[in-house]
Amino acid sequence: MNDLDNIPKAFQSLNSANIAALVLEAQIRLIYIAPAVTSDISMALVKAYQQLQDSHEAFKVVLDTDPEVYRLGYGDPKGLAFLRDNSIPLSSERGLRIGCLIVDFQAWLYAPTPQLLEADRSEGVPNAIKITLEEAMPLADQILGSRHHPPEIGNHSIGVQEVVAILKNLEQNPPMKFDLARKVRVFASELEYVETHLSNTQINRKTIRVPSHLFGADIDKEAQRRLKSTWKLISENSDLDTRWITQKRDKILKECTKSLGSPFGRVIRIDRKIKFLKKIEDLQKEITEFSQKLKNDLRKELEKTQSDILSLLRNRLFNNLPSEIENVFANRPRKPMDLDPYILDKIHFPDPKELLAEMTLSVQFKGITIENIQAGKFQEALTRAYPYDNWDSFFREDDAVLGEERI
Repeated sequence: MNDLDNIPKAFQSLNSANIAALVLEAQIRLIYIAPAVTSDISMALVKAYQQLQDSHEAFKVVLDTDPEVYRLGYGDPKGLAFLRDNSIPLSSERGLRIGCLIVDFQAWLYAPTPQLLEADRSEGVPNAIKITLEEAMPLADQILGSRHHPPEIGNHSIGVQEVVAILKNLEQNPPMKFDLARKVRVFASELEYVETHLSNTQINRKTIRVPSHLFGADIDKEAQRRLKSTWKLISENSDLDTRWITQKRDKILKECTKSLGSPFGRVIRIDRKIKFLKKIEDLQKEITEFSQKLKNDLRKELEKTQSDILSLLRNRLFNNLPSEIENVFANRPRKPMDLDPYILDKIHFPDPKELLAEMTLSVQFKGITIENIQAGKFQEALTRAYPYDNWDSFFREDDAVLGEERI
């Protein structure tokens, strides 16, 4: 065996379970510094405090008093409550995000795990550095303080009322289940909601109203009251018909996204976003070019629509002139075109400027929420949308959340 194999590794793994085990080994000195405590560690700290009853001056626990550390998953509120219930002395250090553990003559500096973002550290994945006895002793002296100097960290005691306030805050706004929160992050990294919005592109839907009495006297009064006639400003065969925009947008959505139906909308896989956004960008360029053509040709199109309406109505109205229209003229119109000013007066043709707002295609992405993950209907919709993918794996929960029933 190589002599190097007998040298303890400097880089090690520390998680709640093995920190708790190390704490229980304390005989003469115990220092625990971290943003918060888990249930495992709090039980070990209580036992260690009882074991060190003759050396309480060599016992110190330093925590952050910000409730947010528990929402981030640095600890468990039940662990803090357990320390309070057992009258364990606590010190505070605001904004604490590092860990330090000193057990007798051993010491570790480590990075505590925010379980909102990742699971507790597994064996073989280093997050700690074990320091030497020569380094540990001065460090313990700096933390505990002496007659010659105050402690460098944790100078303020955490009173019972302060603990009560932290726990009340966490009760009102409790931490989420961290295993579920991590699944949301993983799931959201695969899928996102996507919404598209077309603005001012529906000119083909614009219509004008044609009063029923302009269809002539042969339509009876009851029919005139019930008849509601509209006329499309842009004909379906026109080069200015805008339906192609919606059709191209819908084709892109079909190619790159999946519909989950109401009320969830559409989702997109993250690995398809670049392709999707490129297609959307190309379509927006087409829309911009079309918008310029519209500005140049819309007036001609409206003049054609006006001509078509007059051609339809003037002859019919002239041959069946209602008495109320006949009375408007000093002399009865001699030819159909004499009725054009009256018809145009009764039908409002918009000015082209009213229709030429900027045409845009916008896209919005939204994250998947915890509420979505928990909803059975969402899971069913996702399974229907992706029948050949094992999306169920994103919804499996562990049999128990670590520490949930320990205290």
